[in-house]
Amino acid sequence: MLFAGVNIGRRFKLKEKEVFLKETIKLCELNGLNTSFQTKRSPFMNVCNLVVQDIRNAKIIVVCAYDTPEKALLPKMKYYPFNPSLNTREEMKNLVVQIICASMCFLLINFLLHHFESSSIFLKTIKFFSVVVLGYFCFRFIHPSGNLVNFSRSSAAVAATLKIMEKVENKNVSYVFLDRNCASYEGIKLLKQYINDNQLIIYLDNLASGPKTVVAHSGNVEVSMLLEDGWVEKEYNETNNLLGYFKKAIMISCGNIKDKKFYVENTKTENDYEVDMDRLNLIVEKIIKLLEEVR
Repeated sequence: MLFAGVNIGRRFKLKEKEVFLKETIKLCELNGLNTSFQTKRSPFMNVCNLVVQDIRNAKIIVVCAYDTPEKALLPKMKYYPFNPSLNTREEMKNLVVQIICASMCFLLINFLLHHFESSSIFLKTIKFFSVVVLGYFCFRFIHPSGNLVNFSRSSAAVAATLKIMEKVENKNVSYVFLDRNCASYEGIKLLKQYINDNQLIIYLDNLASGPKTVVAHSGNVEVSMLLEDGWVEKEYNETNNLLGYFKKAIMISCGNIKDKKFYVENTKTENDYEVDMDRLNLIVEKIIKLLEEVR
């Protein structure tokens, strides 16, 4: 079930996204499912959501992000599924570290190039290779690469959605894999243009790790079928998080709760590899049962 986390674990660059979309479309064709795209193009950004089945007539739409984040310089990063302002704070801390590291490289390069012409051949050679190495690191600090392992954001959710998609045979259900929904809400904003207020959105967030499971919802949405003993139900109204984009929405996420704040650890780092398979399978089973009863 976790091919999205193991075989195609990084979906950061355009080519990596294209490979994922190609493999997912193949899987849909094998299961007799129709696919289409929602796209938005601009000089600064392209967004491409993959839609499975007829979204216009669907009563329930299962949604997850398929893009993955860049690698953080900070050894520990927290992600707050229901609090975008705290996510911005985390990003700013990482950005400050990026700027400091890039500035240090730039200053060292400047120091090495000082009196370069008057240096001996031996020193010129050492300085040249040092400048090349420092220049490379400076570039990487300014333009980070994609994080390699991303089960929390959001390979586990992608794997769960693919599993649900294979098991449920119901034309009243559609699925959407969102692009550019890790660092921003561009994918969800694009999706909103194609749906109506009567459709129920089930957004699968971090389903990988964390001791707590939260089933959050907006409006008068029934979520009892998705709850388990010890899981937390939370209702949001007039919120600035992802649930605020829809009249009827459910968001499932796993993580930690401390000081009344819900967060996910180790996102955007090499430690984002933990997966609670028992709970993941339980979440999938509950969603499948719910979708099979939609008429």
